[in-house]
Amino acid sequence: MTGNRAPSAPPRHGWRRQIPLVALSLLVGAAATLSALVVPTTVRSEGALAHVGFGWPLPWSVQDHSGVGYFRFPVDVGFASRRVPSDIETTYDAGAFLADTVVIALAAFLVLSLVIALIRRRR
Repeated sequence: MTGNRAPSAPPRHGWRRQIPLVALSLLVGAAATLSALVVPTTVRSEGALAHVGFGWPLPWSVQDHSGVGYFRFPVDVGFASRRVPSDIETTYDAGAFLADTVVIALAAFLVLSLVIALIRRRR
């Protein structure tokens, strides 16, 4: 009676082992998305000053810099925070913020997974 043994199942890693990696990826995604507020945006014309978007790949924060007197274009425009008194109107789009965070987190997850796989393979 040879050959009656059940085939062994492949080792299961389970989704629970991925939770720390997913959490780290989401943290990286949120931090990278928020970092868009410290990176200036290039504005190429005076008309574009009314709609200066911050965020990548989708602008999730938009400011109206049309009241600021820029004389030369293109110009790099930084985010005007609420701590600085100004007449710059700011709008936020939570959906675009979440989409940016998820896109960046997915990329971070893929890169981190690849790095972990390469490290495990070397062992």
